[in-house]
Amino acid sequence: MSQSSFNCFLIAAITTDGFIGRGDADLSTRWTSKEDAAFYRQKSTEAGAVIMGSKTFATLGNKPLPNRVNIIYSRSEIPRTIDLKSVSSLETGRAYRTSLTPPKLIDRLSEFGLNALAVSGGASVYRQFLESRAVNEIFLTVEPLFFGDGVKLLDCKIDTLNLKLLEIKKLSAQTIVLHYQVNYD
Repeated sequence: MSQSSFNCFLIAAITTDGFIGRGDADLSTRWTSKEDAAFYRQKSTEAGAVIMGSKTFATLGNKPLPNRVNIIYSRSEIPRTIDLKSVSSLETGRAYRTSLTPPKLIDRLSEFGLNALAVSGGASVYRQFLESRAVNEIFLTVEPLFFGDGVKLLDCKIDTLNLKLLEIKKLSAQTIVLHYQVNYD
């Protein structure tokens, strides 16, 4: 399967001032709305697979999300994960760890018959997928909060991305989702 037919989308909740968390030591998503949680669950379940870093996985109590294949970026052992290299099939509700580059991971997931991946954070994982030009859509839930400081959506500068706004979806009276198409030059 070519990467162009693979739907790889970034999905994140951000504060109005652009942060995805209060700090590296704060492993909590309690600041996001129940509407965002429902939206994330719907989109990531539709994808069938999610990728996240080990810190994001820790916010889940190191427990895989149900009804999705969970891929965790890590070069070291993580409790309750299986090395992706050592499996011949994938199961939903299980967590697999990998250090494959985004393009190689997409190829590997395609071999298992998957055709979509929700890139679920954190900042380093978002950066890797955007730098590799693997992301074709972005879903940003904007929550009505200011942190003033914290973890940015991206942990570094990247080349300018041209985004095309596809939809603004109102999740509640206070929370919206911005849906973009990513256009690489």
